[in-house]
Amino acid sequence: MAVSETIRVIFSEPIDSNKITPATFGISPSVTGSFVYNGDTVFYNPATGLEYETVYSLSITTGVTDRSGNHLQNNKNWSFTTAGNPATTPPLVISTDPVNSASNVDASAEISATFSKTMNATTLTTASFGLSGGVPGTVSYTDSTAVFTPDDTLEFNTQYTATLDTTVADTFGNKLAAPYVFSFTTGPDPMIPTAFIWTPSDLMIIGDTVTIGVLADHPVAITKVEFYLDGVHVAAADDSSEPYEFLWDASSETLASEHTFHTRAYEAGGRVGFSDTITLFYQWEELITDKNDLNWPTDIRRILARSSDTLLEFRYEFSEAWGPDPVNDTTLDLGIYFDTDRNGGTGRTDFDGTPLNGLGAEYRVIVGLHGLDAFARWDPTSGPSGAWVAVYDPGGFSYLNLPADTNLLEFGLAWSDMSSPSALNMVSINLWFLSEQSFLPDWVPDQDSGYVTIPRENRYIGEGYVESPSGRQSRPNQAAATRKNPF
Repeated sequence: MAVSETIRVIFSEPIDSNKITPATFGISPSVTGSFVYNGDTVFYNPATGLEYETVYSLSITTGVTDRSGNHLQNNKNWSFTTAGNPATTPPLVISTDPVNSASNVDASAEISATFSKTMNATTLTTASFGLSGGVPGTVSYTDSTAVFTPDDTLEFNTQYTATLDTTVADTFGNKLAAPYVFSFTTGPDPMIPTAFIWTPSDLMIIGDTVTIGVLADHPVAITKVEFYLDGVHVAAADDSSEPYEFLWDASSETLASEHTFHTRAYEAGGRVGFSDTITLFYQWEELITDKNDLNWPTDIRRILARSSDTLLEFRYEFSEAWGPDPVNDTTLDLGIYFDTDRNGGTGRTDFDGTPLNGLGAEYRVIVGLHGLDAFARWDPTSGPSGAWVAVYDPGGFSYLNLPADTNLLEFGLAWSDMSSPSALNMVSINLWFLSEQSFLPDWVPDQDSGYVTIPRENRYIGEGYVESPSGRQSRPNQAAATRKNPF
């Protein structure tokens, strides 16, 4: 509190001014003064200024009454401390602009510091107030605030440290007790172009062709957008006009191969902006690779997958080709089990006494020995202990590709055929029959190592069209991705 400030007390209602006396209103250490009344407010004006750096205790007793004679219910006590003597108190920096550790600061901004008292302007110079790196500029002082104005725009995306040293003093000659230091980081160059790949989305599964669509912006004009496939500039794809796009023919790429795209946008002054990098999978994405070291003729080597909001597709690749009639091949019994409610305690939970990697399976796909029972649902009410009930035979798949004398199987399931779960857990077990009584199992994932979780998501682009975010033009994109799929 300032030593020259008037003491003010506000009551809940107008009071009897005759009851405010030195006996009912006390102050310690004692201070002579006079009272001024204004309805519910009492002002106490000390005859002389209060002492610096002093704690004053005040009290109002129950002798104070309102104009109806009602007394204050309880004594009121409080205290305050007066400010230090400006003639002997060092100045303080009470605020800065930018604040300490600020980011994205305008590179053309002025740098200021506000003090707790009036300063000696002659002590505020470029020698006592400046920026790291020897940035040239000027210093001015007005109304307790010093301002450092750089001669030129600061560097973009750069951290600067501002320092006020101990030669800075107030009008009494009191100096800063210690150097005052604060830092900030400037923002990016507003003239750098921006680039954003709007289609396809990151981690999408693409068809034979896909259009890479880019949104690029600049305060003046974009002169060129470059496309980079797997880190290599595709010069033939350079685009100098909107919409910025590149039609990529991926048909010669390896199935399930991963590819990256990023772009660069240029403006006339040579500045360049970079887009984020996206990853794309050609036709299929690898769901899981078998971790065991078996090498039976029909050992599963890897499983690929892709998905839309309506269709879930699988591609199984085996170590060797099988016979001429794989759907009914008596040496093959591939069972794929789906836990659609992702609850190991529901569905079929007992597989000949052995838990199927913790799954409680509601559905299964069988290809091979049980080929005529291709897709089935577990019915716990069927029979004394439950049974698999056929949903459809191989002809009911959305599609089935099981060519003879090959090492692959492809099929598609409608999500709606599995009650449209938001996600499911899956285990595959492939039995290779040595004889009618002897067989070898191949679990994927390996037995007791869990299961694969597959969310229902739009992942596969295929061939189709979707409106661009700018409304400029349609683009290939059968099912635009809504979020990443952790296959």
